[in-house]
Order: sequence, then structure tokens, then C-alpha cells
Amino acid sequence: MPAPLPSSYDEESLALFMVTELGRPGVALGLAVNSPRIEQAVRRTARLMGQEIAACTDMALLEAAALWRAWEAAYGQAINQTDMKAGTASLERSQFFDHLTEQLGAARSAYLNEQARADAEEAAASGTSGGSQFAFGLGHGSRGY
Repeated sequence: MPAPLPSSYDEESLALFMVTELGRPGVALGLAVNSPRIEQAVRRTARLMGQEIAACTDMALLEAAALWRAWEAAYGQAINQTDMKAGTASLERSQFFDHLTEQLGAARSAYLNEQARADAEEAAASGTSGGSQFAFGLGHGSRGY
């Protein structure tokens, strides 16, 4: 039976979530819970959410934002990766870059979809029209897209 989904996060548990979700690419890039890029990703997630991590109540939105920022951190880490060759042997670490580009795009898209869902739920609860500018990728609002 899978572990139950978290009902809350703090900065440390969110960093662990990020590193776990990055999996083998994150390990290969040297990303860990206390890596500066992961720590920055946690801070950027809090900024994107507009509140402290522990205060977040929409876990689906928080996790989507965290995944986007985690893949962004991995992408940033991979920028320094180069291909190495000695004789006939080679190590092509830049192959990560294509994979990371795909994952980053997918994570951003998932976040925007979750943001649109959250906006629609908020609009329904408040009785407003609910047309989200974020659902169509038009806005850059307070969440720092």
C-alpha cells in the first residue's frame, strides 16, 4: 500500500519531496536536501505560493509548484554539465539537458493547470466569474510566473 499523501509540509519536508521526485537525475546532478539550488527552489516555491510553506493548505498546488521549482533547479545545475572525451571513451552528461528540458516544461504546465483549478475553486466559492488569466498563460501576477 502506498504511503499516505502529506497533509502539510514545512521547508525541510518540501525539500525532501523535491529531491525524491527528481530521482536519479537529481542524484546524478548532486542535488540533495541541503543543496543550495534545492534550498533556493524551496524559497522560490514559497514566493510563488505567496506564503510560508507551512501555511499552505492546497497540497496539490504546493506540490505542483515545488516540482516546477525542483526541475528548474535541476535544469540550472545541468547547465554546467559538459561532455567529456578521452580517446574513444566519453561521458555525455549533457544528455540530461534534453530530459530536464522536457521535465521542466511538463512541471510548469502541471503547475499552471493546478493554479487554474485553484483559481476556479476560489471563484466558485466567492461567487465571482472565475475566468482565470493563468489558465491561458496570460498573467504574471503576484505568484511570480
